[in-house]
Amino acid sequence: MAKPRPGQTDALNSAGCEKVFAGTTSGKLAERPEPTRCLEYLRGGGTLVV
Repeated sequence: MAKPRPGQTDALNSAGCEKVFAGTTSGKLAERPEPTRCLEYLRGGGTLVV
């Protein structure tokens, strides 16, 4: 898992984000582990910030 750029985590936390998913993957790979984990984590009534 890649870490968000400096300052991004603080900004997301200040915006009320409780969990941050970040990752970098080659554009040619079909599997994207972090977006998959994020979608699995989401529950009804939740908000996704991109």
